[in-house]
Amino acid sequence: MAATVADESARLALTDVDAGQKVLQSDSGNYFWLQESPESVEANWAPLLTAIDILQLVIRTLHFYSPTKSETFVATTYDFVENVEVAEAIANFQIRTYLDPALPE
Repeated sequence: MAATVADESARLALTDVDAGQKVLQSDSGNYFWLQESPESVEANWAPLLTAIDILQLVIRTLHFYSPTKSETFVATTYDFVENVEVAEAIANFQIRTYLDPALPE
């Protein structure tokens, strides 16, 4: 981690962060990583999403999926991957299509 800062203005005032490094912003409790220089441009920073954030994003996206009467969308498993820098999660989903819509499993 490159630094801990109080707020967004302090993060944008940083001058010694390399692309790819992360910074903790205390007021929000969020981590941000610098995509490219300069540090003073807000668009060059991206929030570092946690596994839960990513899973919520996937679920919100899938909310717009409308299975037919012969389909079922099933979250089967998720696995956490150990990594020092980030928490990774792998979510496994299945869309089950039944040949006979009257006989779902």
